[in-house]
Amino acid sequence: MKRREFLNRIAFGTLITGGAVVTSAVLQIPVPQTGAGSRRHGIGNINQYPLNHFTFLPEKNIYLYRDRKGIKAVSAICTHLGCILQRSDAGFRCPCHGSKFNNRGEAVSGPAIRDLDWHSVIREPDGRIMIIEDISVSPETLLEI
Repeated sequence: MKRREFLNRIAFGTLITGGAVVTSAVLQIPVPQTGAGSRRHGIGNINQYPLNHFTFLPEKNIYLYRDRKGIKAVSAICTHLGCILQRSDAGFRCPCHGSKFNNRGEAVSGPAIRDLDWHSVIREPDGRIMIIEDISVSPETLLEI
């Protein structure tokens, strides 16, 4: 084998290996899980949610919090790029890029700089409890029991 042919094979092999490494890295980037659908959700009976606890509703990408005064709803969608948040001891954290939010939904470390959205929770005339995502409220607003 001639020297030039050997160097060409080494260069080609390096190029193929580099391409495979880059492709592998791109395929491992977390993809945001966003949910599209109805902006008004029935959540059932308020008593099915434990006191002083955040309950994740995966089909709605919302966390519900119930205490002795009432119930409120916060978005589980990170305000950075839309990944679904996970609960942590201090509040919520984004598994994609590391943003952290406290229990009030306030961004405490980036890359997210905007606080989480809190949604209106209402009682329908027939007694059903509904979350209305189109109506933003403050973290103190809750549906009183």
